[in-house]
Amino acid sequence: MDWTPKLEVKGSRQVEPGELFVFRHARGACLTLAARDDTANGERCVAPIGPALPEITDCTSLMPNPGGAVVSFGKAFTVRLPAGPDAWRFDEPEPSIPALMLADTIFLRCNFAQRRG
Repeated sequence: MDWTPKLEVKGSRQVEPGELFVFRHARGACLTLAARDDTANGERCVAPIGPALPEITDCTSLMPNPGGAVVSFGKAFTVRLPAGPDAWRFDEPEPSIPALMLADTIFLRCNFAQRRG
């Protein structure tokens, strides 16, 4: 049987930059994007998006890989933006609200401050 989307259970350290995955933590489950920190010799990190963020952050921030098992959607996913006008903003929302910027491509806003933990 062919499933859509393609899901894979793997260790979080096996995810590649650009993969979208879900991991469980003490405050719930979180949709997360795997990333690479080019300012730290390409160190792999993650950007949790929500809905329940890990306890070491209060907004979408780069953080160390959480370890443990995750459910990966891979890199072949589609970002579906809401069509309702009240879901769009012309001003930047507060940092605790995940935000996408639409330009030639889509950018996820992420806090790049010193990581806690």
